[in-house]
This record gives sequence, structure tokens and C-alpha cells, in this order.
Amino acid sequence: MAKQKTKRTAPTTEEAPQEQTANFTNIEERPLEESSENGEDSTQHDEQPPISGFPVIIPYLPGTPLEALQMAVLAWHKFFLEPHDIIVIGDIPEGTELEARVIPFSDYAESSRLSTLKMILTFVSEFPELSHFILSPATTFCLHPSGIEDIQLPKCALQDKKNIVFETGLPIYFRTEALLSLFHDLSQSEDPDFIGGYYMHFYAGRKLYLLNIDGDDFRVPIGRPNPNIERLRELAERKLWATVAPGVWSVTIQQELKSLIEK
Repeated sequence: MAKQKTKRTAPTTEEAPQEQTANFTNIEERPLEESSENGEDSTQHDEQPPISGFPVIIPYLPGTPLEALQMAVLAWHKFFLEPHDIIVIGDIPEGTELEARVIPFSDYAESSRLSTLKMILTFVSEFPELSHFILSPATTFCLHPSGIEDIQLPKCALQDKKNIVFETGLPIYFRTEALLSLFHDLSQSEDPDFIGGYYMHFYAGRKLYLLNIDGDDFRVPIGRPNPNIERLRELAERKLWATVAPGVWSVTIQQELKSLIEK
């Protein structure tokens, strides 16, 4: 039986501390309705079949286990309620079974952020007609049905209990034109914080949802190869995504996430 889409109501949005948002610049976002329903404009790309639904970009970075990428793709197909196409960008081993479009990429930089930025430019050059897309790490896994409103809600987290960070490991919705307007300055950096730059410029005046492991229903953060399995399962019962920290992977994590996704 097909899953029925239901509208989720997020917990009360918490505003970031005022001193962290004082320098935001007010820029009005275009409403989503300006784009076509299936996530593409009327112009179609000549070389690639058109995207059918929301584009979900998954960068495949060096050091990422192939099994993680395959599980991430499977989980998106199973739990994302919107029409979508998954586009994996990276150097994928020949013969890999992957239910996604693959855009080959080998021009990796020393910084994973700069590599991801280059991958986004590669995607935009392949599909210049698309006005928006979703970016999701290969080590982020859907655990329950979710809709575009869950992704569009701007989220942040606290680092060291005081500094706001926007790079939470969760999927992020980008408007292509808005992000491209930052690329010139960002591309000059060896480690461009394009997620932070995007939030600082284009979510001006918006309330940000402050993630809290005990209070939100969005993220199960996994930061070590031998997590507390009981705690992981408890959180996974009510969280939409699990995020695995860069460089952290183990057979234990793989087996547990596999059981959560497939149950």
C-alpha cells in the first residue's frame, strides 16, 4: 500500500540568540510556487532526461563507505514522500548497484566543503534549468516518512553550548540562484562554509529551529563507531533522520541503521 502523505507539525521554533543574527541581511525569498510542481522549469536539458520531482543531490566524498551511500539512497526512496530524483555525484566504482542517477566527478579538493561546492556546480551545469534542489550527505539516513516542509524548516545547532552552526548533517533545501550568487566569494576559500553563508544571507529575519537531542524530532547524531544502541533505538523511534559524523563508521552502525531503515 502506498504511503499517504501527512503534514507534520514541528515543535515550537526557537529563535537563535539575537547577537548571532544581528548582521543578517534582509533578502526576500521567492515563493516555492514560482517553480513547477515537479521541481523543474519549462526548459528541459538537451542531454539528460528531465528531473522528475525534487532533485536530491548526494555528494560521494572520498572515505565514505560505499555501503553507507547505498543505504542512504534506499532510505530516501523509501521515506521521502515527495516526487523526487536522486542524483549521486562522485567517483562511483564501476558495477555499483545504485538506484540513482550518477554524475561522474573526480576533481576532489583537500576540503570536503570545497569538493561539495564543485559538485554542486557540476550538477548546475548539467541541469541549469532547475531552480532548487536538496543537498544531503551520503552519511545521512531517512528513518521515517518526511515531506519537503520538514527539510525547508531552517535549522541550526549549538557548538560548545554557545556558538551557532548551520552545518548539522541534515538535508538542506537550496534555491539555485541564491546559492550561485555566493559562489564567487566562496570559491576563493580553501574551506568555504557555503551552508553558513547561505543561511546568513538568505534566511534573514527568519526564526531558526534550534536542534536539541532530547526536544526535536529531526536528528539522531551518531558521533562514535560504538554508539549506545539502546539510546540510538530510543531516539530513532521519533527522529526523521540519523546523521553519522564524518570519518565515523563501523559494522555496528551499519547493521543498526540497516535494521532501522528496513523494518
